[in-house]
Amino acid sequence: METAVIKSVRNREIQVSGPVVRPGVGTVREAEYDGRPCLVKWFSGKELAETGCGRELYENVKAHLDQTSPGKYFLWPADVSEMEQGSFGYVLDKDVDMASYMSLADLMEEKDYYERWSVTVSAALSLITAFSQLRQKQFHFLHMTEDDIFIHRKTGQVLIANGEFAMKGRKQKGGEPAAWRPASASRLLSPACVMKRKAADQASDNHMLAALLFEILYLQHPLEGCRTAAYPVMDEEAKRTVYGTAPRFVYDDEDDSNQPVRGIHNNLINRWKLYPGYVGELFSAGFSQETLSAKKPYVTAKQWHSMFVKLRSHIVQCPSCGTENIWQPGERCRNSKCRKPLPGPSLYCRIGEEAYPVFPGGSLYQCQLEPEGNIAGNDFYALEAGRFLRPKNNSSVCHLQNLTDREWTVVDENGEERPLEPRETVILKAGLKIADEGRTIWVSQE
Repeated sequence: METAVIKSVRNREIQVSGPVVRPGVGTVREAEYDGRPCLVKWFSGKELAETGCGRELYENVKAHLDQTSPGKYFLWPADVSEMEQGSFGYVLDKDVDMASYMSLADLMEEKDYYERWSVTVSAALSLITAFSQLRQKQFHFLHMTEDDIFIHRKTGQVLIANGEFAMKGRKQKGGEPAAWRPASASRLLSPACVMKRKAADQASDNHMLAALLFEILYLQHPLEGCRTAAYPVMDEEAKRTVYGTAPRFVYDDEDDSNQPVRGIHNNLINRWKLYPGYVGELFSAGFSQETLSAKKPYVTAKQWHSMFVKLRSHIVQCPSCGTENIWQPGERCRNSKCRKPLPGPSLYCRIGEEAYPVFPGGSLYQCQLEPEGNIAGNDFYALEAGRFLRPKNNSSVCHLQNLTDREWTVVDENGEERPLEPRETVILKAGLKIADEGRTIWVSQE
């Protein structure tokens, strides 16, 4: 589109210029807002007509102006233009260098790759945090595509460019869903929503979160296997079957009729065994027939968070070349690059019910020390609370450094206490106890 100057509903000037990136619906464009550089998400009349809910979309964005953003991971409306010739755009509430991000859709098409395993897991934890913040604000997504999820190439932090489809929950009237719906079924919605039996709710958000997490790890959709490959074109009827009336997990424990196809689903086939068994087990539970048919509840954000925090603790750097690998409990592991053996952990840090292996170069995070398991706090998943260090002159010991701004209390195996100030370190030994204001870290050999 050519440069255009448009008035906003707050009586400001929006000067829109060329496109930057194209999410699922709409285009993120460079613009000026009241004379300052910004980004605008713009919807053409054709795009709005194709959604089947153009006016509702516009009114929903206007309603968001009176709502604070659910969190830092959302590109939320700060102002919106007047509707002109069936088109409109809204000003994003933050200035973002979109060149530092890639869409999940591009990642799945193998146009780009994460640099490290830790970035993959951070992307998952960031997304879980975002969905937890969405729930706190009582919003639900009516629609989502992989083009709406942007992942920072270096840190894994996500941005969700789909605020126009986030909506406060509404009650059903006369048994029919009250919320408006896009014309095309989203392959990320729950089967009940695809079949229009229910409005978007917490269950559909949990399904969407599980599907996106699966795609981040395996670069493939969890319900797209040989059944999907049989369709020459995924038209609306095919979508309703695959995602609505007859959904089947690709690695269903009881039915292998939708297994991935080599040559088509290579990402999934190659990656499935790269992760420890507990990862596949939770996804199998999250997409079981009982869950997909709503006979059992979906896996919650808290359960996903616990699993991904555990997975992050199993990322180990090769001491020879520094390449990141995922340690498989109970197996002999070799570095994927130099093929040298990877040493297993000799100590564990037990926090609550979880035992996290101690790997030099690894970390403990603020989310692990939160007494209430707060997973919605901005950056709790990425905020280091402690770091495992190995002295250069002694490879047989490992230190834990306190990276918080709080004093910890160290209790040795004899019951003697001493403070551990911020930035100080303690040599880890079995029997040691480290008390933070929120949680207690128990050091053990198993």
